[in-house]
Amino acid sequence: MRNRSNACLGLLVVTSIFASAAVHASGPTIFGAKKPEPAVTIPLQSVSATQREAVRQILEKPTLSARSQAETFPAKVDAYRYFLDHPERAVTAWRRLQAKCVSIQAHGNQQFSWADENGSEVTWQTVLSQPDLRVWYAEGKVKPGPLLPLVPVKVVVVLRYSEVVLPDGKVGLQHQTDMAIHTDSKTALVVTKMLGPSAQRMAEQGLGQFQFFFGGLSFYLSRHPEQAAALMREEQ
Repeated sequence: MRNRSNACLGLLVVTSIFASAAVHASGPTIFGAKKPEPAVTIPLQSVSATQREAVRQILEKPTLSARSQAETFPAKVDAYRYFLDHPERAVTAWRRLQAKCVSIQAHGNQQFSWADENGSEVTWQTVLSQPDLRVWYAEGKVKPGPLLPLVPVKVVVVLRYSEVVLPDGKVGLQHQTDMAIHTDSKTALVVTKMLGPSAQRMAEQGLGQFQFFFGGLSFYLSRHPEQAAALMREEQ
């Protein structure tokens, strides 16, 4: 099991890799996994009109794309959905579990932002929300390394999830995430090319961390439902 002492959520791109919700903590028990599959399709007609064309272009012509493995785990489903809507409160919940997290700012209407001391700044919003599907569109600039310039990025993240019945008869969740990144930065393109196959692995690992940011909390609350009120209450 991984240590829960360092949980971190941000929209981080390292060598043009989207590592949103980089959580290093003890993860949910995995009952099954599926191999990543190519291509991702979403009901574009249901995406917010103001972002629909940008989302379409990124999905059709990404600089880098990746798909996580599907994970199936015990979960408190309502908490999972709550934190999807309120990632800034998920940060608070992780901190109450003594995990270290960066800050997320909520701006209303499902819009959020993250920034760091190196000049990285990313904003994102939910552009599609359905009972079993979330799509986020993000854009901004990130600093891949201390000696590299800021890199402009646009990112689409697609999360699919569904309730399942686990072998013990209890309710759980299965989720899987797709990511597509677009950047015109020559720096990012060169570094990604240099990394070769490892860029894809890093992207998939980042998606696994993204999934754990939400899944880990719902897993914990499935084991400790008495902690729900304390972890999910708003800060005063």
